[in-house]
Amino acid sequence: MEQQLAAHEWFAGDTLSCADFQMSFPVVAMLARRAPEELPHARRWLSTVESRPAWQKAIEVGGRSYSVPGVSVRLFAIAVHLMLQ
Repeated sequence: MEQQLAAHEWFAGDTLSCADFQMSFPVVAMLARRAPEELPHARRWLSTVESRPAWQKAIEVGGRSYSVPGVSVRLFAIAVHLMLQ
C-alpha cells in the first residue's frame, strides 16, 4: 500500500477511482492503530480524500455517524455518492 501511494496519488494510479473508495475503511482502520510516522503516504492519501469538497459535504450532510473501537468511521458511502455525481 505504501509503495503504491508513494508512486501514485491514488490507489489505482493518478486518478480517483473505485479502488480508493474500497480502500478507505482499511486505511482509516490501519492509521488508527499505527504511529503517524509509520505510514506517511497513507496519511497523505487520507488527508487528500478528506480535503475534497464532496467529502466535506458528506460530513456536513451525515456527520460522523458511528465508531468502531479505536476508529472514527467516516461516511464513505455518502462521499462516494457525492463524488460520483
